[in-house]
Amino acid sequence: MRIWYNHGYSQTRDAFVLLRQAEGCRNTLIATSANPAAPVFMVADEHAVEPGFDRGTAGGRKAYGDWCLDFARDNAIDVFVVQRGRSDAARRRSEFEALGVILVVAATGDGLDQIEDKAC
Repeated sequence: MRIWYNHGYSQTRDAFVLLRQAEGCRNTLIATSANPAAPVFMVADEHAVEPGFDRGTAGGRKAYGDWCLDFARDNAIDVFVVQRGRSDAARRRSEFEALGVILVVAATGDGLDQIEDKAC
């Protein structure tokens, strides 16, 4: 299985190490990050640098989501563990599913917006 973690938390490297230690782990772990020196790249089977998008704008969020869909398709991703752009990816779940990609997010797009709203 090809599992992709996009740009996210510093603990992603640790998660990859733990997954490697799991007996019989035969998954291909793929990491992308906007940081070309991301520590997770050292332990990933495959990695790529994410292009820069202004995710503070609707256009930038859409462009990043489009890039994620293209990356998933072009790299035959089976599972996408979403760290950056969670709510936007959740809103596009059907597009990922149409590619055969299992999307791993904690809630719906609206639910994630509410969870991530620091003012609540």
